Amino acid sequence: MTQRSHKRILIGAASCADADSALRLARILATTGTVDLGGLFVSERTLEARAAMPGQRIITTSGSMILAPDKNQIRTLLQSEQRAFHENLSRFAQSVSAVWNFESRSGDLIQEVSGAARSWDILLLGYRATHRRRGSVVVIEPPAGAPNLRELGSALATALDTDAVVLSIGVDPSPNHQTFSSSSALLDHLSRLHAAAVVVDLSASVFRSFQDLRALMDIARCPIIITKPAEGELRLEHTAHIPPVPT
Repeated sequence: MTQRSHKRILIGAASCADADSALRLARILATTGTVDLGGLFVSERTLEARAAMPGQRIITTSGSMILAPDKNQIRTLLQSEQRAFHENLSRFAQSVSAVWNFESRSGDLIQEVSGAARSWDILLLGYRATHRRRGSVVVIEPPAGAPNLRELGSALATALDTDAVVLSIGVDPSPNHQTFSSSSALLDHLSRLHAAAVVVDLSASVFRSFQDLRALMDIARCPIIITKPAEGELRLEHTAHIPPVPT
């Protein structure tokens, strides 16, 4: 009989829509064994700072320009997003009989979540779906290789009815595996892919700073699954050369 695994999964998000994208992946991971679940909602200070600036305007999805919400409206919106994330996590945890907890913080999403993830096995960074096309599961493999990372990417791809693509630096290419001479070249290629999720091992990754991880999210435009978050030591300074985010 195959032994079922036990994983501790932390979901970090700055909105309910971001959290829902991560919860979808967490549900897949929960099918392979038992899970403990954590939710961390981060109210990013940049929103309140923007609301405090007089005459700020934003462009809606329809292209019209409107006044940005004020501080009270922002606060009400964030409370609503936090409550929805909490309720969705609670329902999911009950459906899989998982031990769970939820926390809310204010600050920078990447820094807050990265610090909190050190006692967890997997960190899921949510990113709301912005397209309907089915994308690939992208595995960013460390130079030394990571069979477990490939297995995780393959399992997610099967569950999502898509394919898995492996990207790495300095490793001989193989089927569904592309190698690059630098992190810059790898990320430039990723910016042109349509990804459903990105899987990365922080303990041996090219992403060594908060700025690197934030840029990865902006470039990938999808949820990020980080394994072994406790073994990575993110720094404040920028380390990897990240290509511009495509517009």
